Amino acid sequence: AAQLFQLVYNSSDGCYTVKNPHSSKVLDIPGNRAVEGQKPCQYTPNGTDAQRWRVEPLGSNRFRLYAAHSGLAMDAAAGMTANGTNVITWTPNGNNAQVWVLTKAA
Repeated sequence: AAQLFQLVYNSSDGCYTVKNPHSSKVLDIPGNRAVEGQKPCQYTPNGTDAQRWRVEPLGSNRFRLYAAHSGLAMDAAAGMTANGTNVITWTPNGNNAQVWVLTKAA
């Protein structure tokens, strides 16, 4: 359950909130910082820009996610794929470290 997330669409601005139904918290950029290397975390929903995400569909359940307040992309740090790899925000660069597969939970 800790690895399941819901994308909640906001039709007023076209952005999403990424919510963990287990914790009822949402994905947040600490301090609303708009610099590379920020580690998203779970935080109590508060409606700030730090909790809004733009989602770009790429086809085949693949997406890019961008922090709405900064335009920085969600990125697997250094392109790593190992368990425990940090997820950070980074300047969009089109590489696979910024592509995420979203699937419906069973």
